[in-house]
Order: sequence, then C-alpha cells, then structure tokens
Amino acid sequence: MRKVIVGLPVLIALVATLSACTPINSAAQIGDQTISITTVQKSINEILEQRTKYPSNTSNLETGASLNQSQLRFQLVSLILSDIASERGIAITPAQIAAKRAQILSQIGGEANLPEALVGQQIAPSDFDMWLRSILIFEKLGGTNTNTVLPMLVKEFTSRHSVTINPQFGKWDNNAANIVADDGLNGAVQLAPTR
Repeated sequence: MRKVIVGLPVLIALVATLSACTPINSAAQIGDQTISITTVQKSINEILEQRTKYPSNTSNLETGASLNQSQLRFQLVSLILSDIASERGIAITPAQIAAKRAQILSQIGGEANLPEALVGQQIAPSDFDMWLRSILIFEKLGGTNTNTVLPMLVKEFTSRHSVTINPQFGKWDNNAANIVADDGLNGAVQLAPTR
C-alpha cells in the first residue's frame, strides 16, 4: 500500500507537468495559438476514409504514428506560413485560391480526378483550400524548393515562437524544423512490461 501512496504524488506531478506543456485537447501550441487534437483527427479520419474509396492509390502511404505526425506537421506548417504572411503583409485572396485550384485541376485532368489525387498526396478534402493557400504563401515568399526553403522559414519562425507538441504526436526539433518521435517520458524511467 505504501508504494501506491508514494507513487501517487509522482504520477500527479507527471500529469500536471504534461498538462502544463499543452492543453489537454491540444495537439500543438505555437505561441498563443493552438491546434486541437480534434482538428488533426478530423484530417486523419478523412484521409483514411478516402483511402477506402481509392485502394489502388494507397501503396507507400503513411500509417499510424507517421500519418499522425505528418497531419499535425501539415497543420502546424500551414499555421506558421499564415503567420509569416501576416508579419510580412502578404494577403491571399479567394480569387487567387480559386485560380490555383483551377491550375491544379488542369494538371490532374479535372475535378473528377481530385479525390484520388488528394489520396496520393495525403491531403484531407477539407484541408485542400488550406493547402492551396499555403502553396500560394510559399510562392509569394519566393519559395521554389520546399525541401530547403520551407524548413528555413519554419526554423526562423519557431526560433522566435515557442512550439509545444503533445507527446502522443512526438516532440518539436527546432534544428530539423520538424516533429520527431518521442517516447513521451522526457527522461523518466520507463516501467518494465508486466507478464
């Protein structure tokens, strides 16, 4: 009984520490802005539902923790790009989004092909306009290579704003400007599995 009583304050302290890092329903927080778990889960659910409709286009797509991280990363980077646009006075109009959408539709052979194309790109249908807006912001920032310019933009922004990731998604690595895997223990001793 003493072990339970002694262990309880430690557990309460651990829960309090984790709760202090991010609100309980938060997937990520950057500065005073929050991305909810519900928002990320909605995207994941849509992606998985669309995959059942286009199973021939699902090979080599992310699943499990990798899919969770990539969808949170998408939400986070979209938010960061939006904030950078605000800082730099860049405005994206509905007409620009419509034009970019038309350009994409032309490239993929029309509206009928959009759902399957989104499956291949792991974009939830309800996130398509946000993706288009992010692409437009990136282009206006002079970005042509997402592999080099985008991490640089994100890293510069996050060096000025604190980023906290819910441990169930991983942790923020500012050097990589990315969400990376985390055991969620922050150096705590992990209990051995019971038999």
